[in-house]
Amino acid sequence: MEIMEIGKLITIILGATGFWKVLDLGLKYRTEKKLKNAELRNMNATTEKHIIENWVQWSQKLETRLKESEDLNETMRKKINCLERKVSEVVKKNKELNNEIETLKKEKKDAA
Repeated sequence: MEIMEIGKLITIILGATGFWKVLDLGLKYRTEKKLKNAELRNMNATTEKHIIENWVQWSQKLETRLKESEDLNETMRKKINCLERKVSEVVKKNKELNNEIETLKKEKKDAA
C-alpha cells in the first residue's frame, strides 16, 4: 500500500468516526432537550396543582369564617331581641310604677 492510500484510509476512518460522533452528539442534545422540556412541564403542572390546592384551602377557610360570622350574627340578633323584650318590660313596669306614684301623691294631697 502506498502512503497516499493509507492517508485516504485514515481520512475515511476519521471522517466516518467524526460523522458518527456528530450524529451521536445531535441525538444526545435532542434527548436532553426533550428531557428538560418534560421536566419543565412537570414542574409547571406541580406548581399549578399547589396553586389550586392553596386556593381550595383558602376558599374552605373563608367559607368556615363566613359560617362562623353568620352564626355570630344570629346569636347577636337573638340577644338583641331578648334585650329589646326586657327593655320593653322595664319601660312598661316603669310606667306602672310612675302611675302608682302619681296615684299615691294624689291620695296624699286629698288626705291633707
